[in-house]
Amino acid sequence: MTVGTTKQNFSILIIDDSSAMRNITADVLESFGHTVYQAETGDQGVTIFGQKTVDLVILDVNMPDMNGPQTYRELLLIDPQVNVIVYSSESKTAVSRKFAPLAIPYFLHKPVDLTLLYETVEIAVRGSDLLLHHDAWQEEGVAFA
Repeated sequence: MTVGTTKQNFSILIIDDSSAMRNITADVLESFGHTVYQAETGDQGVTIFGQKTVDLVILDVNMPDMNGPQTYRELLLIDPQVNVIVYSSESKTAVSRKFAPLAIPYFLHKPVDLTLLYETVEIAVRGSDLLLHHDAWQEEGVAFA
């Protein structure tokens, strides 16, 4: 699979209080052909998620007011099947504790490798038929529930 050659365009919501991370991630995803919405806070993200058709949410963990776990719970109330990639500079173990008892569907470690971002987006939206490099991805910082 070549990075930047997307078979299908997705609608992706990035929820992250860091404008630099949001903008970099949005630029990369838009270069892949995806439609990207951005939210600076969990509350804004929940509002956008309720108003737009979103295939995938990329969610930061540590945000003021409504953090990642709180935001995830709100998203689940709107759509129990929401596709989420959680990303953080913290370890997956530390992040998992914050989200407990909920499981984290997909996890990427910041800073995010662009190839891993592309492929994890594809897997999160299109499903497990794309788990071709699962072991290599775990070595590179991608974790699957």
